[in-house]
Amino acid sequence: MATPDLLILENTFHQPGGPARHLHYAQDEWFYAVEGEFILEIGQERLTLKPGDSVLAPRNVPHVWASVSSTTGRMLITFLPAGNMEAFFREVTKADAMPPQDPALWRTAWN
Repeated sequence: MATPDLLILENTFHQPGGPARHLHYAQDEWFYAVEGEFILEIGQERLTLKPGDSVLAPRNVPHVWASVSSTTGRMLITFLPAGNMEAFFREVTKADAMPPQDPALWRTAWN
């Protein structure tokens, strides 16, 4: 779901992993674990999310996350405001895979 103010994605992971550490200058990012287990680092804090857990990564705070499940992991991710995040994800997921870990690529999300 996307509006100019909100973008909600559902990510499904069939193997462990996640994006490179990054931050958003204009968006807060909220994570909600639906299935599986995830490790998140937000600033200096390290958290484990299990189904039903959620956490906010405020704008301007570096963060990184990864699925650590041996089975399928699913997570809802919300960007507020949406900004250009929908266009970013449409471009980087054309290969039907998680975007590469290249930090330069992730910088394009907020430039």
